[in-house]
Amino acid sequence: MIEPCISVLICSINAAKYARVTASYERLLASYPHEIIGIHDARSLAEGYNRAVQASRGEWLLFSHDDVEIVSSDLAPAILRGFPPRPFLRNGRSRACRWRRRMRSCGSSRSSAW
Repeated sequence: MIEPCISVLICSINAAKYARVTASYERLLASYPHEIIGIHDARSLAEGYNRAVQASRGEWLLFSHDDVEIVSSDLAPAILRGFPPRPFLRNGRSRACRWRRRMRSCGSSRSSAW
């Protein structure tokens, strides 16, 4: 089994939006190892994304809403060349917060079922 390289983390309470954005990511990332983790029952975005981070296995984390449309066809290469992987995350503590801070300083397939 190949470990996913990119983890797409999506919080969504709308099945149609989730299906649409998941299909888009599957198409854009088809040539790259990836996983898509959907959280559908979170009380807040923070809780949902933290749960998704805990479940993720990828080196790169892509936090996404369910209503985005990616217009670039080179999403994966842009992620891989634009951001470092997450080796600085340790033992699951404050992983999302550390990643968010790191993302700010850098600049700007498993799919869950309903």
